[in-house]
Amino acid sequence: MMSYRMEIVEDKDEGGIAAAMGSTMPTTANPTAQGMISVISFAVNVFIFAYILKRAKAQKKNPWKEEIFTDTRDYQEAMARAK
Repeated sequence: MMSYRMEIVEDKDEGGIAAAMGSTMPTTANPTAQGMISVISFAVNVFIFAYILKRAKAQKKNPWKEEIFTDTRDYQEAMARAK
């Protein structure tokens, strides 16, 4: 029976475990960039949620029980393909 052994490199200057696995990608990310992306993502999600609620109120529909975008061309095309 053959046994396999993997050595784990713990030297941070050499890339750590990622280098031991043969990765050439950097193992660190810029926390400022990650923070900005998360803030932008959150803002977009809040905007989209508000848009859906505004559209539901204008149509007098409950967005949790009824479809909101049934009158859009894309929705009608998708439903036609689903038949």
